[in-house]
Amino acid sequence: MFHRLPVELVCDVVQIAASYSLQTSVSGALELTLVSSTVRAAVLPVVYHTLLITTRNLDRLSLVGRGLQYVSRLFVAKDVDDMDQFVVLLRQCIKLEWLEATWQVIAALEQAPLVHATKISFRYQSLKSVTRLPATTAQHVTHIEGYIFPFSFGVESGPKIWVERLLESLPVLTHVGLTLASADAQTVSDFMPSHVLYLLATLRAFLWTKEGEGRKAAPTGVERIVLHICGVWVDPAPWSFLSRRIKDELMHEARQFDTIADGGVEERRVYVWTDQRQFLAWDEEESHRADDAMTKVNVWDMGIPLAEV
Repeated sequence: MFHRLPVELVCDVVQIAASYSLQTSVSGALELTLVSSTVRAAVLPVVYHTLLITTRNLDRLSLVGRGLQYVSRLFVAKDVDDMDQFVVLLRQCIKLEWLEATWQVIAALEQAPLVHATKISFRYQSLKSVTRLPATTAQHVTHIEGYIFPFSFGVESGPKIWVERLLESLPVLTHVGLTLASADAQTVSDFMPSHVLYLLATLRAFLWTKEGEGRKAAPTGVERIVLHICGVWVDPAPWSFLSRRIKDELMHEARQFDTIADGGVEERRVYVWTDQRQFLAWDEEESHRADDAMTKVNVWDMGIPLAEV
């Protein structure tokens, strides 16, 4: 039947079949590669688009060879610590766009000069703890994602320093994903005013450059911030207080800038994704994020504008 159809249509059909097979069986999708060289060429980019790397499959995946050139999104489990072996695999992922991993793994990009990931998700740690990315990596990064822990730091320490450090090291950054780390209900309610102040300071630091001598604050190059709210933060009481304060404060501050033509410009750059899932432990983090990777969830496309919350 296929020989009567245009090649482009056959490729579309095969790719859809491969995507469907991947939902139930990777081996089933791989069997399609045995049909013909044309089908194989259509299927491999689908099969290898997203890979989950663990200590159990690292050795095997390192031997995949040419299939790794099709990898676009790479999720690395927290137990992967053999950097030499990982770098062998990473260097073959020449079309990699998105890397989700610990800082140690992400830093390995410096050893893969032909890999230019544009999306970086820092897993199992706070963005505050991220040190400078290697310049060869940072110059390509347009999207970052990670955790913020407002209940772990006093407001006096503030986020400005670490946010400014990130912005300075990422010259083409346009999209930021911030997951407000889960906490128990008591911690959330007892320190809500401090949480709000820290969160507002974080958003402002990503949205506006700092003022200097003879220089007013101006918008940064960040075009979109997605605030990922999960766990008890989305319960009615804390979420009502949190969302109301953020909206009120950002609207008020926008009106204070002489360079802003109309109030509320900050809100149009801030989106909110409310998520009922809990992220109370790194095992939960790994399970949820791995599922997101395989179902092609993109945090920077999630949520609704803050103005509509």
